[in-house]
Amino acid sequence: LQITDIASWGIHPGGPRILSAAAEAISLTDQQLEPSLGILQRCGNMSSPTVLFILQEHLRRQAAGPCVLLGFGPGLNVEMCLLR
Repeated sequence: LQITDIASWGIHPGGPRILSAAAEAISLTDQQLEPSLGILQRCGNMSSPTVLFILQEHLRRQAAGPCVLLGFGPGLNVEMCLLR
C-alpha cells in the first residue's frame, strides 16, 4: 500500500499548523484534507472526538477506497487507523 493508494485522509485538526505540516510531510492537497479542514472550520478542535466527526464526514461522502485516520493527543500521542 502506497500513500497514493489512500482515497481519503482524516487528520485530527488540532489546528491549521498540524494540517499544514501533515500535508507537507506526505504531499497531500487541500482536496485530500477537505474533511479535516471542513470540521476544523465548522467545529474547531473538539479534542479526541474530532477524528470521529471526520470519520462521519468521510462516510457521508461515501468516498471509495481506503481511508487513513490520524489522531494526535497530549504529550505527542499519535494513533493511526487504516479503514477499508
